[in-house]
Amino acid sequence: MPGVCCTHFEGGDCQAIQGHCADGCAWEEAAWERLATYEDTGLEPEEIKVLVPLAQERTYIVTEMCPHCESEVEMRWDTDKLGFKAFCPVCGERLMLCDECRHTEEPSPCDYGVTGDGCWRNPPKSTLIDIPLTLEELREMDGEPVWVCEPNGTNGVWGLVDLEYQMVRLHGGGLAIWENNDKSWLAYRRKPGEESG
Repeated sequence: MPGVCCTHFEGGDCQAIQGHCADGCAWEEAAWERLATYEDTGLEPEEIKVLVPLAQERTYIVTEMCPHCESEVEMRWDTDKLGFKAFCPVCGERLMLCDECRHTEEPSPCDYGVTGDGCWRNPPKSTLIDIPLTLEELREMDGEPVWVCEPNGTNGVWGLVDLEYQMVRLHGGGLAIWENNDKSWLAYRRKPGEESG
């Protein structure tokens, strides 16, 4: 029956379909879609209530077993910003956060050591240098120097990342606006092909 249990009854959307919900009411369709999404999870309401706080609050506590000293290490670590390679606070040796990797939203088969001292999440630094920085990486480098050049590698110059204005301020007064990244310029951690020293 039109208008029963509906807070939008007699509103503009409702009048457009003359109060007949079955004739394409956007509010009713949205409610059915939301219910269908919930039902597709297969979870009971009590299970959803337990998961909601877990999804909202990330603790950044990482627990790993060090393969060198066999210590169980628990530390606060943000893998989004710091990656999946750390150092054991007990022995100081490299500590790959493999368990953390396996529990991410996009787990992938482990390829650690296949291409050297790293994995697909943490390639060796030598390979990182010649890969253009993403906008996400630039956002984490506020105030740091980067090498900026045209996509073909020409007209390179050093610049400083400016997070507040979403640009790289180039030596000599130029600007590399982030919305043009990958179109008219690329940024690197260092000049491509340059030996570290």
